[in-house]
Amino acid sequence: MATSGQLNGRAGLIQALGRMRESTFIESIECRFPYQDRLRALEITEEACSISANAAFAVVDELSRPPAGEAVSLSLSTELLSLIELRIPHPLAQPILSLARKLVSEQLVSVLESLFALRQVERFPGQYAALSIAYFACDDVDGIADLEFNRIRAAWDAA
Repeated sequence: MATSGQLNGRAGLIQALGRMRESTFIESIECRFPYQDRLRALEITEEACSISANAAFAVVDELSRPPAGEAVSLSLSTELLSLIELRIPHPLAQPILSLARKLVSEQLVSVLESLFALRQVERFPGQYAALSIAYFACDDVDGIADLEFNRIRAAWDAA
């Protein structure tokens, strides 16, 4: 029979492997999402949802802020955001997907709305992709959201 120390060690290993899988996945799609291949985009989105909320939010981030010069159809973005909404039972899903839908429609939100979203995300340490979406959802010419984003990241990184 396993001791509690062995079980905690295994749980820590499983958690570390999950973070590695999440990190590897996010790196694999960053600025390389298959915007022009619907079936592959659906597969990647399903895979993201099976990995973690942060991985799914990374797909949302790619859809809301594609690389410069990359054309993304509104219909594909809408389809994938709806799929993520169905697959991710996370408290941040609704507010982050709401911001993402505005971004894919080429709308920005106010700095105040972005700050509110950043503070919502703050309650879920490690949700870096959601934090990114909340941060980039506004045109922060005065650097107010920038300060909040940096404060939250620093707190998470220090924990």
